[in-house]
Amino acid sequence: MKNFLLTDDDKKQIQMFKNGVKYVNLHDACSVGNGINIISSDDYSELLGYFEKAILEKELLLFIPASGAASRMFKVLVSYNNKYDHIDRDLIRLNDNDNDKEVLLEFIDNIYKFAFCDDLKSVMDKKGLNLDHLIENGQFKSIIDYLVSERGLSYSNIPKGLLKFHKCNGKETTALEDHLSEAACYLKDKNNNCNIHLTVSSEHKQAFEKHIKNYESRCNIHYNLSISVQKNSTDTLAVDLNDVPYRINSGEILFRPGGHGALLENLNDVCGDIVFIKNVDNVVPEANNKENCLWKKLLCGYFLQIQEKLFYYLKRLVNGNFDEKFVDNAMIFAKEKLNIVVQKDSSNLTCQQKKDFLIKMFNRPVRVCGMVKNEGEPGGGPYWVKSTDNRQISIQIVEKEQVDAKSEQQQSIQRLSTHFNPVDIVCGLRDYKGNQFELTRFIDPETFLITTKSIQGEAIKVLEHPGLWNGSMADWITILIEVPNSTFNPVKTVNDLLCKKHIIN
Repeated sequence: MKNFLLTDDDKKQIQMFKNGVKYVNLHDACSVGNGINIISSDDYSELLGYFEKAILEKELLLFIPASGAASRMFKVLVSYNNKYDHIDRDLIRLNDNDNDKEVLLEFIDNIYKFAFCDDLKSVMDKKGLNLDHLIENGQFKSIIDYLVSERGLSYSNIPKGLLKFHKCNGKETTALEDHLSEAACYLKDKNNNCNIHLTVSSEHKQAFEKHIKNYESRCNIHYNLSISVQKNSTDTLAVDLNDVPYRINSGEILFRPGGHGALLENLNDVCGDIVFIKNVDNVVPEANNKENCLWKKLLCGYFLQIQEKLFYYLKRLVNGNFDEKFVDNAMIFAKEKLNIVVQKDSSNLTCQQKKDFLIKMFNRPVRVCGMVKNEGEPGGGPYWVKSTDNRQISIQIVEKEQVDAKSEQQQSIQRLSTHFNPVDIVCGLRDYKGNQFELTRFIDPETFLITTKSIQGEAIKVLEHPGLWNGSMADWITILIEVPNSTFNPVKTVNDLLCKKHIIN
């Protein structure tokens, strides 16, 4: 349907542009002992026991947002390719941007280590170009062009999940194949089935389906695959710098995908007792995934242990099978295990008030989030955040852009951050009766972001829904667990594939 007239929802979005982003109100940074828990090795056996039981009795599923193209991964290479007709070491050294120099030189000097090198050689050979000869003579333009552009592999235009990331056991594997291998390590049920859900862009849906079928035919595992596309209903309108709706040549209003948070609709549609969420670019070769699999099981076991106790308290509270001591114990559980903060002095609350409060706070989706120590990696971090009315404090995962850069008080709290979010999440999407939660009930709609993009040389502003693990899960029960940094191996730039965990010698 063509969009020429503004709807009421469009007008609300325009007002959101005019009002601007509402910054979060940080109360404190989460740290070990202050919102972040440690799993002791003494607890491994018990938690793994919970996990092994769940594999036999429950439906587990891996949810991977996989629609993003690899344009940022090859940003420096694309920039050089678009700007210069000839690229050699002298030109690179003359570039004013030292960081870009280092990226490009590191890429060229390690070209043979990349899993896609043989494919690059092959596509260049067909055009009469010899990779070895070009490297030897310091002629890099064609190498870069045939990697990133449609003339060759077109790697900057296709989704990360379909790129060759690793070489392992004599095989070259894509990011998606390595996710499938890892999933088989911890998700495979007694019938050799693995449940996977991918969110992809519509133009790449068939390519993902074919890719998984090809992989499945090479192993003794069946992947119950479901694929969804970000819904058009979650698209948001774009405006110019004066907050006027941007219209294309036909006069239609321009709408764009509403960011990661729009995928909450996709998550809301999946079926599963327990859902793991992980980014498509955070994966290692099969030979290096044992630690990742162990921590997936431990996070899930921790989740199940908490959920078991949570449902026990909730069922008795709802059924009226409790006394005042039981309610007080439930309040302690809420505070110490679920990070639920009671603003009032709970001693002043009646037993009925405590019961009503607990039922409301317990009957929500639960997420257990792995957190890694902050060692300079980019990414959102965990904080205690005050609600808009300052009446509640809860744990939230907050992006840098959500914090007021002009507030020294807020910036000082942000600098206290010790951990950040690698997107290693275990979710419970069912309530204590076994019914699916309606996840859209637990969003904070005020945590949207406004970003600036360019279209046909014109600057526009676009609205992004609350992030999937930020505002879209704002009213979930949130539990944080420290996980080893070695389990976090994202590929944000092409040279990240040269890191130790991505290379098999």
